[in-house]
Amino acid sequence: MRRVDAFTGEYLTVTRGKGAKGPFRLRGWQKEIVRRLLPSSGPRPRQALLSMPRGNGKTSLAAVLGAFGLYADGVESAEVVVVASDARQAGITLRQIARMVQLEPRLAEQTQVFQSRLYVPHTDSTLVVLPAEPGALQGWNPSLAIVDELHVVTRAVWDAVSLAAGKRDRSLTLAISTPGPAREGVMWDLVEHGRRGDDPSFVFVEYAASEDCEVDDEDAWAVANPALHDFLFVDALRSTMRTTREADFRRYRLGQWTQHADTWLPREVWAACKSVTLTDIPDDADVVLGFDGSYSGDATAIVAVQVGDVPHLDVVRVWEGVPGSQVPPVGAAHDPGHAAVRRGRAQPGADPLREPGPGPACRQRRGQERLPRAPDRERAQGLDPPHRPGRGRRDGVRRRLDRRARTAVVRV
Repeated sequence: MRRVDAFTGEYLTVTRGKGAKGPFRLRGWQKEIVRRLLPSSGPRPRQALLSMPRGNGKTSLAAVLGAFGLYADGVESAEVVVVASDARQAGITLRQIARMVQLEPRLAEQTQVFQSRLYVPHTDSTLVVLPAEPGALQGWNPSLAIVDELHVVTRAVWDAVSLAAGKRDRSLTLAISTPGPAREGVMWDLVEHGRRGDDPSFVFVEYAASEDCEVDDEDAWAVANPALHDFLFVDALRSTMRTTREADFRRYRLGQWTQHADTWLPREVWAACKSVTLTDIPDDADVVLGFDGSYSGDATAIVAVQVGDVPHLDVVRVWEGVPGSQVPPVGAAHDPGHAAVRRGRAQPGADPLREPGPGPACRQRRGQERLPRAPDRERAQGLDPPHRPGRGRRDGVRRRLDRRARTAVVRV
């Protein structure tokens, strides 16, 4: 870490924002990150993930680490590969590193600057910025690989980068990113791996506010944003909080993993509805049953809502998909063991035209063989597929079924 700190302060310049044209001084929290990534003694980690909100200098830190790997890490024929989410982001990262080089004559005189790479002839070292495409990542032998914004990178890209490493006695594959929009994908897998803390070759650094914090809690902002009150300005966060959806603010500014970006009910409103006296719906109460079938393969759920002046909601059952299993889309509703069978009367509510079966995205994500849709299965069995009405007729069927669902009272 001391070598990185000395190199940064001696040779690198802030290219934009607060302190522009001045020497690049690592903050204390940045030094701690670097210490874990590049320890002065002992073995280095092979992989690392840094998860933090926007505006905390992730790209600048990537530029510093990339420049150190190119010039000062003591590696002959170094290959520093920076993988950006797209061509635009790749250009931003390269321009920042190239600008640092141009502002320091001692680096500029020994560097050849090309459109997509920097080359240092006397050490035969290269820094190249590549888009996140598996084909572009083949054939490299990186001493340092940095993946920018991992949450938009596919598993194939991450595998291509990580599998290219390991041919040197000390190579590091580092991902730097804000959290993703959902708890899935390669970044979420690495977050869970890092949180377990049982892999000494994997370093996980996460800056995030507590999951139960209020969105306007400025102390929580400071926890999630180490650059706050430094080169990240609190008045900007106050302004964006007023005009940004809560889920997006929590993700981009609090570093939190949100379940859904379009939550219709704020979490604090939902939490305030909790009853301290009623823990279950009485067996003889009339209820409305809400059924959400698994169309995309994520989950199937049945809830019961008590009919009354102060309705109470009870989760009857939830089926969540796990690798190697399928979420029951419709048949689960007929399980006689559910608590719903004890209700006096139940009124159902559901989407009547959802096609049963997990969606193709779920099947592909689990690596299972893709099952044919219903008409394909019928053709395979020598049967004619059922007639599918046009859109206008389907809308009419939907309206009639919706009316029945609203008016029917089912005795169970």
